[in-house]
Amino acid sequence: MARHWLTGRATSMRTGWGLSAGTSGTKLKGVMPGTASRGAFTTGGVGAKCAATDAERRYLPYPGAEMNARDVVELVYRTLSERGPDAVAEFVDPEATLVAADGGRIEGREKVLDHLRRERAAFSNLVTDVRVVAADGPIVVLEGVMRGKHDRELTLPSGHTLPATGREINLELLVVAQVANDRVTQVRRYLDRLTLMAQLGVLPPVPGAE
Repeated sequence: MARHWLTGRATSMRTGWGLSAGTSGTKLKGVMPGTASRGAFTTGGVGAKCAATDAERRYLPYPGAEMNARDVVELVYRTLSERGPDAVAEFVDPEATLVAADGGRIEGREKVLDHLRRERAAFSNLVTDVRVVAADGPIVVLEGVMRGKHDRELTLPSGHTLPATGREINLELLVVAQVANDRVTQVRRYLDRLTLMAQLGVLPPVPGAE
């Protein structure tokens, strides 16, 4: 019995370079964390192949390990911070739904990814520092801190725009995600919008907020 290199949980070790996760068709060939080798992989049964990048070598399970819902969500958020929305497209279901902090719903992979692109465009170096990831079957809860600098125009939920303020944000974030067939099908994001507006200088500081 070996330990999963990403999660530390016990898992069965298989010989060879092939990786299969559930019935979704996730396969990994010729990629071992910490090595310089590059290989092709397919994921989510889509059939798209690409060379493994440094980020993928770092976060994909070693050959022979199985990916579960927790692994998928952690992979998505870490890769999103390092490489942006387009790098996680294959791990997002075509019918995925994002429920934003204001309760608005964004439906469909392309619309979800476009929302993330516009969000990142308003904040340079936007990253989510992942603190805790817990899962119960296909449901995953992720806790982290969103950080970035507001140096471009931001579109607010009201439709109004906020010019760049040059301010840094440091915001607690809670994500509840659902995974099926190695793809994220739904994400609910919870964050304190009042604190966000205060950090951007739109509102007075929130009492008790760091």
